[in-house]
Amino acid sequence: MRVKFLGAAILTICFFIIGSSSFAETISKEESARLNSFFMNRFGTTVPPGAVVTVEGFEASPIKGFKQGVFSISTDRGDQELTFLITDDGKYVLIGEPSSTADFEPAGVKGLKKGNIAYGPNKVPVLVSDDGQSIMLGANLVSTENFEESGFAGFKKGTIQAGRNQVPLYIIGDAQYVILGTDIINTKDFKNTGVAGLKKGSVGGGQQIPLFVSTDGKYMILGTPGLGSDILDSTIDPHKETLAKISLKDTPTKGAENAQITVVEYSDFQCPFCKRGKDMLPDILKEYDGKVSISYKQYPLPNHPWAMKAAIASLCVYEQGNDKFWEFHDEVFDNQKDITLEKADETFEAYAKKLGVDTKKYNACVASDKAAAKVKADMEEAQAIGVNSTPTFVINGMKVPGANPDGVKAAIDLKLSDNS
Repeated sequence: MRVKFLGAAILTICFFIIGSSSFAETISKEESARLNSFFMNRFGTTVPPGAVVTVEGFEASPIKGFKQGVFSISTDRGDQELTFLITDDGKYVLIGEPSSTADFEPAGVKGLKKGNIAYGPNKVPVLVSDDGQSIMLGANLVSTENFEESGFAGFKKGTIQAGRNQVPLYIIGDAQYVILGTDIINTKDFKNTGVAGLKKGSVGGGQQIPLFVSTDGKYMILGTPGLGSDILDSTIDPHKETLAKISLKDTPTKGAENAQITVVEYSDFQCPFCKRGKDMLPDILKEYDGKVSISYKQYPLPNHPWAMKAAIASLCVYEQGNDKFWEFHDEVFDNQKDITLEKADETFEAYAKKLGVDTKKYNACVASDKAAAKVKADMEEAQAIGVNSTPTFVINGMKVPGANPDGVKAAIDLKLSDNS
């Protein structure tokens, strides 16, 4: 099986047999097929080959302007359901399940309610102010009533649940409650999405999780891991939009001429994961011989001190031949661990000389601004299509981040089936 079902972020979702469901509003075969195509175009690399995605109908949504449906996903590993919202006109889709703050309970502290929000297969505890405008996600409110003297002057000791663990907590003074949680989020700062009155913000630390809130504050939707990061227009093909922003003029390329599938790799010569990406490409070219071409785009990251030098050097080698670029490409990646910033210039010149390039022309190119400008253009293009990590592969417009051969192959298979 080529890919992990719906990605590592939601592998904890359990499979179950879906029973027959009845819906308040049935839909046509054409509409079901359209939503199936939408799902596969957006998330096709995250489901195993042979998965069947269906939508049978809609229920009324508690959020005005939306209907609620279910993507039923059948695989040889079992079946799964993903709740989604769709605007009444059928245009915009948000994968996620609305949670009503009306079902929240008094927290025991004046002005606060507590409840849970759906997050994939799990429930996340949340504290909300009575007016619904202030939120603390993943928060536990704990009474200090049973705290005991600790032996430290003035401190009492108790425990608080943190995930699966009990964590000791010490307090001083007469506080009746303590909270273990994250930052308090004010929904006044959320931005209007322009779709059916939903506002969007984010919660979390380094990994931001989108949170959607109805304008009346009564409903919240926490973005589904790997899927519900935004409200998506189901009427457009995002891959065509991405392809339109990519230029392959003067870009190192290998593989089949006039290939059905164009794989564009945004990469960094100093990135260890990009080395893995380099190592997986020969097998992909062999497996899809005659069907696939691979183009290399520069995306040196600022935290890799010699990556920009390597990018410039590689393009100066490319000026003297496409095949020489790929030889240089392999040389740099194969010796990645031995390259240092201090000796990078002479190392890359030595590689170029070894490959038989004209070193006078090579050095003139490195000293000019031409190659650096091309690197900058590649980086701006990557950012314009939403690339934010290396390596990222774009297969006929479908993005697959990381050195993930299964994901790349799944995208190729999906695009080949589109062309059949």
